[in-house]
Formats: sequence, C-alpha cells, structure tokens
Amino acid sequence: MNFITNKAIVIGVAIFITIAITSAIFVSIGLMRDVYSDVYETDINISSGFDEFDEFDGTTKTGLDLLNALNKYYKDNNVNITVKNYSNQNNTLSEDQINNKYGQETEYNKKYNCSIERNDIKVTIKFN
Repeated sequence: MNFITNKAIVIGVAIFITIAITSAIFVSIGLMRDVYSDVYETDINISSGFDEFDEFDGTTKTGLDLLNALNKYYKDNNVNITVKNYSNQNNTLSEDQINNKYGQETEYNKKYNCSIERNDIKVTIKFN
C-alpha cells in the first residue's frame, strides 16, 4: 500500500509541475507577443510619420506637385498647405475649388521651394 501511495504522489507532483511549466511558457509567449505588437505598431507609426512629409522638406517641387499635395491633403485637418501668401488652414476649399483656383493659375512646370513645419501633430507644407 505504501508503494502505491508514493507512486500516486510522484505522479501528482509530476502532473502539477508539467502544468506549471506549460502555463509559464504560455504566459511568457503571450507577453512577448504583446511587446512585439507594441514595438511593431510604434515602429510603423514612427516611420510613416517621417516618410510621408520628408519629400517636401527642403526640396523643389513643380506646380503639378502642388496640385497633387492639395488634392491629397485638402480633407486632412492635421495638414496645412501654404502657397506663397495663401493658406488653406481650415481646409475650407473643396477638391473642385482647389482644381479651379490652382489648376488655372498654376503653371505645371513652375518651381516652388518647399519646406515643412511640425507642431505636435500638425504639419504645415510651404510652397514658396
């Protein structure tokens, strides 16, 4: 009887240790997945935040680039486009108004010196 009791205790302890090790492995895998997810999301946000507007920083763009930027960002409240003295700061122009105002007045080959200004999440693209 003593042999069977010892055998049952050994099997019970072995099962308990196996469950504890398996649980620890699953918990650590879950934590690593959460950390990886956070790092990946942060990395994507940082790279997309820099890449999108770097093309305008200290470069020369054409009138066609100006129209493309206006059409791309006219609904974005975090992006303000300034063309010489005119600013679409409150994004009040519609796409048709942009095409009518700048499509007729802008020569597509005209060159503009571009720069950007960042204030927290707001970005101003300047065409001078």
